[in-house]
Formats: sequence, C-alpha cells, structure tokens
Amino acid sequence: MRGGSIAVDERRRRPPSAKRLAQHSLFEHIQQIDGEPWELEYLFAPLVPNSTGKKLIHIRRWKFDIACPALLLYVEVEGGMFGGGRHGGQPSVVRDLEKRNAAACLGWRGVHVTPTQVNHGQAIIIVRALLGLEAFQL
Repeated sequence: MRGGSIAVDERRRRPPSAKRLAQHSLFEHIQQIDGEPWELEYLFAPLVPNSTGKKLIHIRRWKFDIACPALLLYVEVEGGMFGGGRHGGQPSVVRDLEKRNAAACLGWRGVHVTPTQVNHGQAIIIVRALLGLEAFQL
C-alpha cells in the first residue's frame, strides 16, 4: 500500500485510532524527503517454497507500518502500549520481538516511535537521523 485514505475503517466501522492517524501523518512527512520511495504497511516476511516447491510463499504476514524497501529501513508507530492494546500483553510482546529479530537478520534497520512523538515532530527528526540527514538528538 503506497498511500491511502484514513477514513472510517469499513471492517470495524469506527474512526481511525491515534496510532493509525499518526502513522499516516508521519508517512506524509516522510514523503516530503527526497530520495527512495517509502510504503505504508509493507509486507517484509521471508519467502520460502510451498509444499510442492513450485511457488514461494511468505512464512508470516509481518508488515512494517512504514518502510523503504530499497534502503531496508522501516518505521513502526507503536500504539496501545499502555492501554492494553495489541502490544500490551506478554504474547504480543514476544511476537513483536520475533518480528524485530527476523527483520534484523534479514538486514533491515528501523526505529520505533509513539504517536506522541509523531504529533510533537520528534518522529520525523528520528527518521531523518536514520537516513543520515541530520544528527540524532534526544
């Protein structure tokens, strides 16, 4: 998905979450940076042969919130960390660690930001630092 609307989620019939709004806002800011194209919800899981060996399939449905496949860079906007969301429980944390470790083993580098960091302009500074466009600052 290269872009897209953030209107009401038709599957759930509710307004987009703070994470989703922040994700789209950060994506729009990243698009302003010259260079390689970035994508929303980029599927990065490794490919393996299927049972017949004739077709390659993804072994997981792992996606990065925002990714630049040409540079093997990604950004994850973390949501629900403190309010019992998807990332709140132990099984979810373990799954996220598996995803991060797999990404690292496949050569990806990335950063993890919060919606608050996006809204305060800190996330785009972090992304620019990841790209080597400015010095990293806390």
